[in-house]
Amino acid sequence: MSEPLPEKQADAPVSDEHQPSVNEKSVAFEEAKEGKQDPDLEAGSPSYLEPSDSEEIILAHELQKRFGILHTLRQGEEWLDAKIGIETQGIDRIREEDKKPPSKINAFFMWWSVTSEVGDKIDPSIPGEDGNSGLGFAGSFLSFLAVNFSSASGWCSIASDYYCNYPANTKPWKIFTMTILGISIPTIFVTVIGACLGNAAVSNADANPTLAAAYGDHGLGGLLLESYHPTHFSKFCLVLLVFSVIGNNVAVNYSSGLSLQLLGHYFHAVPRFIWSFLNALVIAILAIAGKDHLSVIVSNFVSLLGYWTVSFTIILLIEDRWFRRHEGYNLNVWDAPSKLPLGVAAVLALLVGYLAGGVTGMSQTWYIGPIAAKFGGYGGDVGIYLSLGFTLIVYPPARWYERKVTGR
Repeated sequence: MSEPLPEKQADAPVSDEHQPSVNEKSVAFEEAKEGKQDPDLEAGSPSYLEPSDSEEIILAHELQKRFGILHTLRQGEEWLDAKIGIETQGIDRIREEDKKPPSKINAFFMWWSVTSEVGDKIDPSIPGEDGNSGLGFAGSFLSFLAVNFSSASGWCSIASDYYCNYPANTKPWKIFTMTILGISIPTIFVTVIGACLGNAAVSNADANPTLAAAYGDHGLGGLLLESYHPTHFSKFCLVLLVFSVIGNNVAVNYSSGLSLQLLGHYFHAVPRFIWSFLNALVIAILAIAGKDHLSVIVSNFVSLLGYWTVSFTIILLIEDRWFRRHEGYNLNVWDAPSKLPLGVAAVLALLVGYLAGGVTGMSQTWYIGPIAAKFGGYGGDVGIYLSLGFTLIVYPPARWYERKVTGR
């Protein structure tokens, strides 16, 4: 344990002829951590620097001090956090008694009531577009399985932003159980409801012209509005569902700001809430401008990109369970590029997995790959499985060679 820092002494004035460089500050900060000198590196330096801060944080704070607007935004960020209670610094700073999940019972009954309203309009005997057997049926099954996987796999890229708050001695089986149940139960629940709505409004459209017209004219929102009863209750439910979607996107928005800050100290110097705000602003503008058709366009476009998540998952799994199984991770060098992996093997595996597996095996509205086209008229989405296979083949030897050449 390091010795306590000495009592703060008055700061000596710093002349204009010599301002301490970032390297000098880093050395001084190391001495401060050892109790040799005051961690306040210069007169007027930000008071929020801590002895445990790394060089990356020092660089970011130096940029904030150099550019007044960044320093003002940083002060505003702290004010929001301290005075109003708006969380800007990280989920770990939320008080323990406030870390309570919102009630799920209302959302559950809202979705359950949808099935109650359309239950008598569902006809499970309707055959699939390509029949109930053969390659066409297999293709439909594979595509539906891919939808289930894609709707949940996106969490793999941001889960670590929140799991880092668990104690280091948490049992792996507990993490696994909480993750698998927390993702699979709601995914299965809403996917089954979606299948029921699709059956009533699309497959059985002749018997349910009102639902079919609502879906054709206004998309999913119109279908949900028509499914609830009566009309005024429908609008109220849609408002609640909008808020539930916003709540679900909070984690994504928070992680987007964190990801941008990891690009370097120039990005880190910009307060995280600014990045999250800009991300939310772009989303809001797109939503307002394309409120009639944008959701369909974005959904179709994003579906073309979703195949990277399986490659990302496999890369993390191989890196953690094989290459790091003995040495673990040096968390102290997270901001030292010269000591981190180059990432060439990971990028290569991602590209090969997507281009050789995802593109050739995808079955989407805008494009059906040559392999997917073999499964009936609508194709069968096998892009996820092919991406997994190609990544599994490419990453281990590529990462082994990268470690051999670079030593990291």
